[in-house]
Amino acid sequence: MIKLPPITVSACIIFSFFFVGFIIYGPSLHHEFVSWDDDLLFVHNPNVQQISMTTIRTVFSTYDPELYVPLTMMSYQVDDAIGGGKPFMVHFTNRFLHISNSLLVTCLLFVLFQHGWLALGLGMIFLLHPLNTEAAVWASSRKDLLSTFFFLSSLLMWLRYRDVPTPKSYIVSLLLFLCSLLSKVMTVTLPLVMILIDLLEGKGMSRALLKEKAPFFALSLIFGIIALFGKTKVLEASSSLQKVLVASKATVSTITKFIAPYDLSVMYPYTKPITISSPDFFVPILAILFLLALLWRFSSRSRLATFGALFFFITLVPTFTNFSKGGDFYIASDRYAYIPMIGLLILVGVGIRSWMNMSGRMRTRASRNNSLLVSTVCLFALFGYLSSTQAAVWKNDESLYENILSKYPNARAAHNNLGIDLYDKGGYAEAIKAFDRALEIRSDPITQINKAAALVSIGKLDEARAIYENSLTIDPTMTDALFGIGNIYQRKGDLLSAAAQYRRVLTMDPTYLRARNNLGIVYILLKDWDNAIETMKAVVREKPNYSEPYYNLAGLYEKKGMMKEAEEMYQQSLALNPDDAEILSRLATLLYDRGAIEDAAALLTKALAVNPSHQTSLSLVVRMRKDGVAE
Repeated sequence: MIKLPPITVSACIIFSFFFVGFIIYGPSLHHEFVSWDDDLLFVHNPNVQQISMTTIRTVFSTYDPELYVPLTMMSYQVDDAIGGGKPFMVHFTNRFLHISNSLLVTCLLFVLFQHGWLALGLGMIFLLHPLNTEAAVWASSRKDLLSTFFFLSSLLMWLRYRDVPTPKSYIVSLLLFLCSLLSKVMTVTLPLVMILIDLLEGKGMSRALLKEKAPFFALSLIFGIIALFGKTKVLEASSSLQKVLVASKATVSTITKFIAPYDLSVMYPYTKPITISSPDFFVPILAILFLLALLWRFSSRSRLATFGALFFFITLVPTFTNFSKGGDFYIASDRYAYIPMIGLLILVGVGIRSWMNMSGRMRTRASRNNSLLVSTVCLFALFGYLSSTQAAVWKNDESLYENILSKYPNARAAHNNLGIDLYDKGGYAEAIKAFDRALEIRSDPITQINKAAALVSIGKLDEARAIYENSLTIDPTMTDALFGIGNIYQRKGDLLSAAAQYRRVLTMDPTYLRARNNLGIVYILLKDWDNAIETMKAVVREKPNYSEPYYNLAGLYEKKGMMKEAEEMYQQSLALNPDDAEILSRLATLLYDRGAIEDAAALLTKALAVNPSHQTSLSLVVRMRKDGVAE
């Protein structure tokens, strides 16, 4: 029977976890988004920037691009609606979920150990462990946090059903498991964990118990198949032997990082040949065989220890499909340990309980209690410090990639992403150096295209075009290269060729918003107002939370003499970017032209406060003085 503490005690526990959690992770609430997936999943993802039947239908029918995570995307939609697309709300939700997961872990451990203080201590370790920092503070790790929340909730509800069998508890547990799979498919192992609990309780493998779990297995099978379709390229990127070897090293690495969480990194790239003859791989295999032998040898002594070890291995297995990305190999990721860590905590709990029960003498027990208390406080303090330090690494792109490269100078992806960050900040020459460093490690078409974009920005158009055309000989469907050539045509003034190139990109990928936006700009330059308006209206529909398309469309409506529509678009643009002097002055000019002098003056005053030397605003001031409506 699941017995929870009294309400007052539970309230104190909940308050303590949230207090400690926000003390440790509170400063990271003000972190920026990073280019490591945050741009893809949130910042530049139109499907999370509005909540509508269209976007909901899209997130339920597409991958991200590899994972099927519709519920995670919907949670981003809610964050965007509440937080206006700012990082704070996303980070706040992630911290809330991590702390909630720590409380759920505490509940599960309390059920398993029936020892309040032990469960609390282990739950606090889960909250503070540096290995969980990546999952807690990375915006794109929402899928790990949300799927774990529903995984643990489903498991606890199922345990409640086992105590008091009611259809309601069973259905709720099944629905929670469905939510977990919709958040991230890595939790497909829940039915196996349920079987482990049956074995832990000595219930065996009866037909009735297997029938009870049949719907859970059915969901796991369905979502496992869905996941495989998204992971086809990743699975094909490595051989079966490579998967086994890297999985062995990853398993040992996870255990090592749990015991000694030092030198943590966002990625652990491996650039040497992956062969069984390498000590990097046959030593971990021997270590795993030794651990399995120990497990078999001592399985009869402690069922709970066996349960913890098997929980760890079983829940870690789904992560073994993620070692190869973009042609590079990575030895695990910190967030992959998020659920498997629960199994390791169970082993720690078994060890502590055995150590405490080794002597029945009261004086010895009291001494051990004191030693355990002091050790626990010191461990909490150490983990809190290490986690807050590791969280600071995620402050922005620069700190993130510099941290990776300080540990792994040959991390090709980190050099490439650092180049993207430098490019976004206007440091084109530095970006090219970062891209070149990445290409020295391994030539990659995406990095080549990134370098070409930087070359375009510094005017080296012919060199950039050569790179784009070379990329297209490798893959003629590479829309980024086609877009890049269109951009070069546009910069050279060959507008008709640029328009044709952008239309070619959109034929291949109708969702390519940069191509559609640039096509609209080309139509403006060609003074093809009707096509420009239709193109920009399409951009506005697909990017409703971006100011620039509204601004462009407003200017087009002005050209057509559609002043009411222009004013509406300026208002929309201003709502999304209220401190842009150009939008303020353009709208002020339009309002002044139709006689709304006071409104125009208010906007003009704000525009000049933002930028006292703004030319459009100063021109309107001159007009107003000539008209005698301003001093």
